Order: sequence, then structure tokens, then C-alpha cells
Amino acid sequence: MSVAVQARGPRLAGAWEVLLDTLLHERANLAGRVRVAIQAAYRFMPADMPDGEVAIQVEWMLSSIRDGCEDISDLAAVGEVRAQQGVPVAEMLRAWRIGIAVLIGYAREVGEEEHRTTFVRGVLLGSLPSTELRMQAEAYGLDPSRGCS
Repeated sequence: MSVAVQARGPRLAGAWEVLLDTLLHERANLAGRVRVAIQAAYRFMPADMPDGEVAIQVEWMLSSIRDGCEDISDLAAVGEVRAQQGVPVAEMLRAWRIGIAVLIGYAREVGEEEHRTTFVRGVLLGSLPSTELRMQAEAYGLDPSRGCS
């Protein structure tokens, strides 16, 4: 875990770990999304490129963020295959950036979903302060002053 996350306190550090663990658990789904995005952007990507190859990269990236992993041997093997296929390094790097963008987008989806779940839980349990309830309700397009009909 990064020093910046640790410095912001245990609550953020705990949330960061939960997010990374969730993303690691979803790595097969993420790999499929990344593969589709890369194939949509590049004709050089083989149509039958296995999700497993992309999953290696997704897992490495998430583990690196979480654990500070520096072993790139699996990534080097993937790069060698692409080089043997004649894929320029600049194109591999662009594909990598596409993968990162997909990962960030998915992390935002997961984080907003968790935020909604926490909001609903707080409403049902009555544990949200009224000001926070009003702000969050309005953010979701709800009118907290409107009663049940």
C-alpha cells in the first residue's frame, strides 16, 4: 500500500485495500473488458487473444499497487510474444494505457456502487446525520423533503 494512502489514515487505507481486493477478485471480468477495449482500438490484437494473458497484466498491476510488487517476469513474457508478432513498443504502451483506463473506470464503478450501498444502509438503519442524508439523497436525485404518497 502506498505511503500516501497510509498517511491519510486507517479508514482510507482499509477502503483502499477492500477496493484492490475486490478488483483482484474481479480480475477475470476486468481482463475481458480490457481485451475488448484493446481489440476495439487495435487491429493487431489477435481475435483469439486469451483473457488469461490480459488477466496476468491486470493481476500484476493490482498486486503492484497493493503490495509494491516489482517482479515483471510475467509481463516480460507477454511483451516478448507481442514483439515476435511485430507489434511496436509504442503500440504496446498505448494498449497498456487503454488497460489502465478500463481498470480505473471499473474501480470507479465499484466504488460508486459501494457508496450507494453504504447510503442505503445508513438510511435504513437511521445512522446518517440529517445533513449528510440530505446531501447524498440529492446527489442521487432524491427529494428527502417529499413524504411517501
